[in-house]
Amino acid sequence: MFNKSLSLFKIALSFNKILCATEKEANTAVEKSMREIKKDDMKWDGARNVKSILQANPDSIYYKNSIRNGLNYRDEVNKAELPWLIMDTIIGNKELNWDSKLIVNEGEVKFNKHLKEFLEDATWESFKEQLNLPSRPIAYEDDPAWKSGTSKKNINDIQNIKDNAHDKDGKSFFITLIELRNNKIAEINNNMERVVASLGAL
Repeated sequence: MFNKSLSLFKIALSFNKILCATEKEANTAVEKSMREIKKDDMKWDGARNVKSILQANPDSIYYKNSIRNGLNYRDEVNKAELPWLIMDTIIGNKELNWDSKLIVNEGEVKFNKHLKEFLEDATWESFKEQLNLPSRPIAYEDDPAWKSGTSKKNINDIQNIKDNAHDKDGKSFFITLIELRNNKIAEINNNMERVVASLGAL
């Protein structure tokens, strides 16, 4: 038993050395690439840019630090006053950073795991709790949120939402949330661009 534990300890140490070496090499790669960019040419995004250097070296401390302090978009969701959602909803509490994956269209939102892009640690049940659904079927078609006949009982999956939610300002339920999410990622990227621009001006 002792020999087995010792072997596992040695494996863990070896693995840790590999990880440290990987981070060190990634840090060196970032530093080398950054030195090759003239201050006047330093940009966040573009053909030769800081963003692509960080993305190419995700094991570096520079990349890890750059995504550490994420921002969520819950305030933006609440300010939009979306009729499908309850007051003071927590949808949008998912933390994002400049390298968060953009969602292009609502076709990418198919499975319950995709709801985690809008609600932290979402399950179907916790996501449904954030929906402003009536207990009894809606009797009229001009409800701002849901089509006639919709109630809590018949919204049981993502497709039910797509089929029964009215558009708002010409945009569907998920397209609206996707745009708010993507706008926050764009805002974070703009902030990074200003930071890098200020570094280039030093």
